[in-house]
Amino acid sequence: MEKKDNFLYAKIRDALIAEIDSGRLKYGDRIPTEHEVMEKWNVSRITATHALRAMAEAGYITRVRHSGSFVSKRSEADETSFFADRGTCHIALINSYISALGTSSIFSKLMQQAFDHQILVSVFVSENDASRERKILEMLENASIDAVVSVPVNTFRNVDLYQRLRSKGIPVLFLDWHIPYYNIPCITFAHEQAAHRMTTFLIENGFTDIGFAFSSEYITTEVAQMRGYIRAMDEAKLPMHEAHFFRLGRPEDPICDYHYVYPDQPLREQFLQLKEQSSLPQAIVCANDGWAIHIIDVAESVGLRVPQDLSVTGFEDSEEIRDTRPALTTSHQDYTSFAKKVVTTLNRMLNGEQIESPILCDTELIVRDSVLLPQPAPSPDANA
Repeated sequence: MEKKDNFLYAKIRDALIAEIDSGRLKYGDRIPTEHEVMEKWNVSRITATHALRAMAEAGYITRVRHSGSFVSKRSEADETSFFADRGTCHIALINSYISALGTSSIFSKLMQQAFDHQILVSVFVSENDASRERKILEMLENASIDAVVSVPVNTFRNVDLYQRLRSKGIPVLFLDWHIPYYNIPCITFAHEQAAHRMTTFLIENGFTDIGFAFSSEYITTEVAQMRGYIRAMDEAKLPMHEAHFFRLGRPEDPICDYHYVYPDQPLREQFLQLKEQSSLPQAIVCANDGWAIHIIDVAESVGLRVPQDLSVTGFEDSEEIRDTRPALTTSHQDYTSFAKKVVTTLNRMLNGEQIESPILCDTELIVRDSVLLPQPAPSPDANA
């Protein structure tokens, strides 16, 4: 059963932000204290503190010691005022796959934000093909656009063209792909921190043999998650076994295609071998929800029960996995907050600000049924 506590702080945060966005709370107004939040929403101090901290980190409020919290100048309305003053702004959005433009994706949220701020968006799809991406970028060099927002092809072969656009004064913002050694601003979810948090959660609940499932060591988001997983295992001084790294991509492909349906047989054989040797991991941390579902399907096909024999976690909390059984423990990505951060960052870039990169968006650990948690000890009265 899903633990709703993970979302309580977000509901409080969003309710208070709505008060600011509607104008009922204005710059300089005091917002409820932690104690007042606890009483109004009937929550713990930890939840109240988390909600106010999240608002402060997003720039909505300023917290003053011994005085309280006050609406900050850096509210969303302030940060996007450039678009209102400028009129219609034209942004080119380049995405790797057309399927990622669906209603549950970051792009649907980004398009809504663009509409709200009178931003005209031209959408281009590279199909994760470097040649196709290059043609798009060459066309944009001579187009009348104000900025480029892109999920770049993961070979990064066209960085020279992105840099050429920047040299012409056209801001470029990458989504979810941070390229080391290049000063191209990027907004991404905190993949390393999320994997570290998930692995630490498993360790704190008694798991000592934990594997990691990914598709390619060339995908920067998955590499970041692997770093988080390894860091948590190192901190706990737990061993990692080569056989417990599950590479779901095709070995002959240095760059993985997320949308390729990978054959079950290699993973099935890996599970059967581990099962025969009695060396299965207790849990597997997966780089995304899709891989987690794939792991669960194949594990169950060889007679393993999830979570009784194997616990599995994902990353994303996409709408598509909400009805899966067992319900998936995962890291929730707030696409609406991500899209807002994209718009405010674009505003800063168009105003000539230097952007420190990468800009990280936090995730929330959501505990559901795919992890076998220890049962609380019965109270003494239960045996009376």
